[in-house]
Amino acid sequence: MTNRIQTVFGTQGVLRSLMHNDQQFLLEPSNHGADYALLDLSGEGRYTMPVTYRPVISTGHVALNEYIHFMHFGLTSDDVSVFEANMAKLIDQREQYPGVGMMCLMREESPEVNYMLMTSWLRGSNYFALKTTPAFKPLQAFTNRAASANGYFETGYKVLDPATFQ
Repeated sequence: MTNRIQTVFGTQGVLRSLMHNDQQFLLEPSNHGADYALLDLSGEGRYTMPVTYRPVISTGHVALNEYIHFMHFGLTSDDVSVFEANMAKLIDQREQYPGVGMMCLMREESPEVNYMLMTSWLRGSNYFALKTTPAFKPLQAFTNRAASANGYFETGYKVLDPATFQ
């Protein structure tokens, strides 16, 4: 795994033209009207306006046709050590989560304290099943804290197989 992960957003056609290695994935949004995304796990992309992250903890791999879920946490510097420790516990227990592929906690390369938890799943229903387990409770506490303070959002995508590109 690289020490940089980037995402860029746009139309399917433009993003497809930017793909040049097998560590880049075209993501179809699950929300109607949202932009497609290019997930670059190689750290080698040269984009005009990428969102760039530094992986903190990463395990597993992204596969074609998987569901990817992103959770963004805007936190304060006081939250960092407890947040990262809780995320490490969640990720260490990944064998308990049916259908999980990759779990990656990333910190945005910016002055603000922004984290992204990226998880990939065989099916989206696998992720939503995780939300009902006790393992999700520490994550829920930070979800609530970030939502009421510095910001929280989540979104999902399907990893498109290049063989299906239109």
